[in-house]
Amino acid sequence: MSSLRPEYIGAAQKAVVDTTFEFLTKTFDSVQQLVELNVQAVKSTLDESQESLSKGLSTQEPHELFARQKNLAQTALEKAQAYWRHVCEILSGTQGEFAALFEAQLKQYQHDTKNASTGTETAVAAWAFPKTPG
Repeated sequence: MSSLRPEYIGAAQKAVVDTTFEFLTKTFDSVQQLVELNVQAVKSTLDESQESLSKGLSTQEPHELFARQKNLAQTALEKAQAYWRHVCEILSGTQGEFAALFEAQLKQYQHDTKNASTGTETAVAAWAFPKTPG
């Protein structure tokens, strides 16, 4: 028979469920931020492509077209760097939230372990005591 009282088991199960949902919520928030970033990037790219194409079709001189393409390539590089910087910020923030949540759970576990009932300690000691044959 287990020396753990049902309220301890129930509290442990509730803590696991709560922690799991906290991790899932934080993960979902990060995914949502990434989706919003991607939607914004696609809209911006479509708008800029349309504008660039319109201006490119109205260009009369070839050197203007080449200068415009060079400018577009430089702008695209800067925007890609900004995009990936934003992605890294989102992921770094999420990692920090996970670390904080894990640390809080670890502290709670350590606190709960120190405050365990004496009946539990006796049961653990009984299991740990080496058995002699006979």
